[in-house]
Amino acid sequence: TTKQTAPSPPLNINTERVGARFVTVQWSSPVYTNGVVRRYRVFVQSGSSSPSTNWQRVNETLNAQTQLTLRGLTPVTTYSVWVAAINVDGDELISDLAGPATFTTIEEASSPPRNILFANVTSTSVVVKWSQPSNIYGTLVNYNVSLIPSLDAKKEQQRQSVKVAENTLSTTVGNLLPFTYYIIEVRAGAIRIADGSSLLLWSDPNTDEPPLSFTTKQSAPSRPVNLKVADVLSRSVYIKWGRPKNSNGIIQFYEAFLFQMNKQDVDGSLNSLQPTSAWKVTQRYRTKNNSTQVDIKALSPYTQYRVTVKAVNVMDGVELVSKSSQRITFKTNDEDPAAPSSCAIDQRNATMVYVTWQPPLPLDYQVAYYDVTYGFQREAETYSIKVYVYDHRVQVNYLLPFTEYNITVTAFTNNTRLRQGPPCYLKTRTEIGTPPAPSKPQIPVNVTATSNSVTLSLPALNEINGPIRSVEIIVVELKRGIQWSEASPLPKPGDNRIVKQYVAEELFNDQRDKQFVVGANKGSNVLLKSNTTYAFYVQWIAQEEVNVLY
Repeated sequence: TTKQTAPSPPLNINTERVGARFVTVQWSSPVYTNGVVRRYRVFVQSGSSSPSTNWQRVNETLNAQTQLTLRGLTPVTTYSVWVAAINVDGDELISDLAGPATFTTIEEASSPPRNILFANVTSTSVVVKWSQPSNIYGTLVNYNVSLIPSLDAKKEQQRQSVKVAENTLSTTVGNLLPFTYYIIEVRAGAIRIADGSSLLLWSDPNTDEPPLSFTTKQSAPSRPVNLKVADVLSRSVYIKWGRPKNSNGIIQFYEAFLFQMNKQDVDGSLNSLQPTSAWKVTQRYRTKNNSTQVDIKALSPYTQYRVTVKAVNVMDGVELVSKSSQRITFKTNDEDPAAPSSCAIDQRNATMVYVTWQPPLPLDYQVAYYDVTYGFQREAETYSIKVYVYDHRVQVNYLLPFTEYNITVTAFTNNTRLRQGPPCYLKTRTEIGTPPAPSKPQIPVNVTATSNSVTLSLPALNEINGPIRSVEIIVVELKRGIQWSEASPLPKPGDNRIVKQYVAEELFNDQRDKQFVVGANKGSNVLLKSNTTYAFYVQWIAQEEVNVLY
């Protein structure tokens, strides 16, 4: 880093508020500081406007502020001032002189008011009190009370001045800025008669050192600005904003309010959301360390929200809250729905089941439709039914009796794109149906007859329709000369065409597909007669609990 050199001279020297014994000098910083300006030196001399080495007085600023009030001047006297910049504290490097600025002090006026005090400070007002000047030149007519916001030239236009009558020694000054440092100046105005005309002369302001000052109390900040929503996901959102134009104090934290529309679940699936009243606050976030951003989480997918922010000052334990920033509405992203809830089999019979369910939980999804898939447990092939979103019940028909089925119910959304959630699973068995008769005309199959027995086998069943408990072989002995066909039904007891009827065999489940022999001391020990006509009937018997179905 190169070493510092002397700065260039200050700019724009001028005088403000010239009194009888004081003047305020202002200037601008040098164009080239050549380092860091530490302070300024103000040179004053009376009469001549040319600089000399025999200065009447030399004053310095305490820091790099660009104004200085000179006091102790002589009334009705012309002065010239020059200003130099200094950027090293030790072996100082001083700029060339800038100036001069010439001014003439005014005629001597009354002495300043005394014993100036302030009370009842609020965020926008203060009460100022004082005593009469010690010396009054002329006739006292009024006082001027000025409140100057610090020594900041940018706030000079915001100074507040109040004129009060000569017999009043206190006043309330309003329209002040919250949480602002003010300097109090009180002047006395007196009229003096000179050369047949009256002249109003104002005293110098009070000469308290340091100047009498106070700071107004805090108030609520102005509203935060430039609220923006970014990084919207399905369950979170990132927001940021700008600080208020007027903090009116020290902002302790910001509070973000998240609103969600009150919703009425019209159809149980959130497909149609009707506002019931207004937006309601669902979450509040306080930022830390005056941060102007927050990441809001635990949101619901594909849901409309509204967000706003407030700034908060704290004074004496009381929160001073700003008005809300602008409000921004956004919608979270979509995501896969959850599985439908409360899936159940409501009714069933041998060929049909009713499947019921409720929408996915939580109710965060705008379901487009449901898919109900079913199939044999023992087969890979499945069938599907598309169910409209308002329906939470479907009838599945054309099933096989006493058959175990796997059933799934899946929710689909189609907001930004088609999304499929996980299914809920059901397993059920249809009820028992009436067992079918064997196929015709193969009754019996591979019949072999002897003089005292018949060997036959059963045909395979096309359908089972339930758990087959057993198979009965019923033997009917016909009278001689009776014509009988395969279409003849099983005769009822008392039929005069038959000799007798009885159960020849009862084959249990593990035997029903095998050959068997009637007669010849087999099975039920039925004795068949030679040269006799018999009819054989086969019944498949299913049982559920105590019910026997033929």
